[in-house]
Amino acid sequence: AAILSAGGTFTVSFTTDVQPAGTTTVMATEVGTPTNSGFKLFDVQANIVTVTPISGSVGTIVTVYGNGYGSTESVRVEFGGNSSITTVTSINTGSFTATFTVDKQPYGTTTVKAVGSSSGEQAVSVFKIMPGVIKVSPNIGIVGTLVTVIADGFLAGEELFVYFGTSNDIQTSGPAAVEGSFTATFNITAQPAGTTTVEVRATNNDPNRKAWKYFDIMPNLTQVIPTTGTVGSNVEISGDGFGNEQVRISFGSTVTMLTTNATNGVIVGNFVVNAQPYGTATIIGYGLTTQKTTSSWFYKI
Repeated sequence: AAILSAGGTFTVSFTTDVQPAGTTTVMATEVGTPTNSGFKLFDVQANIVTVTPISGSVGTIVTVYGNGYGSTESVRVEFGGNSSITTVTSINTGSFTATFTVDKQPYGTTTVKAVGSSSGEQAVSVFKIMPGVIKVSPNIGIVGTLVTVIADGFLAGEELFVYFGTSNDIQTSGPAAVEGSFTATFNITAQPAGTTTVEVRATNNDPNRKAWKYFDIMPNLTQVIPTTGTVGSNVEISGDGFGNEQVRISFGSTVTMLTTNATNGVIVGNFVVNAQPYGTATIIGYGLTTQKTTSSWFYKI
């Protein structure tokens, strides 16, 4: 409502509510004098109100809310190079809510466009595709394990480098595909036990063009020499993937046959076979800080 001036004029503002697309009326009627009225036409147009979230990597679930479309019409959502990533039906007020999963497309800001099939109304918003490491397989293993890394959301054709954990050495490299995806393999290098990262970076080290996932390094006894002998024999052992910690070596029924310190996760040591029953005895490494245990080696007495 508004108060008329002495000259019979008024000014009022309001926020357009949710209504279907098309031409509608804005009518003013004098209170108490319904015959004293007037109107103007107003065109309700399409609008994308929200895109949530506004950025993310391939696989991100995006929700789009829009209004100003025809009543119960089919609305096609376009996303970047995908001309129909999803299709929904608007409700009677002309609004709609749609969800879709970000597909494989290159890094950068791209468009989210909603097009009404009957009204022809359309509106545009934006979404930024960010790099992401989709998969590291396996994501746990010992030094030497062959790992496959799959990433998306990089620039088409750009050179990418894979880094692992605390090492600044490039594990492998290669170009991203046209849609920004990348697949590479490498072997786990010697590093201390625990959770570390597999990181994919662009050539120019742009902080926005890198992504990572975690990998858990497990300890391993890499060598036992010899694997057979008598009481009094000298046994040499080596291992990696431990923390920078003390490592306990158990042998058969002897829980602590040897204690040695790991450096950068690596151990080297030896012990003399003590009196044990005839047969096969196990040799196991255990990190006293990380509390991680190796798989068994077998020694025949």
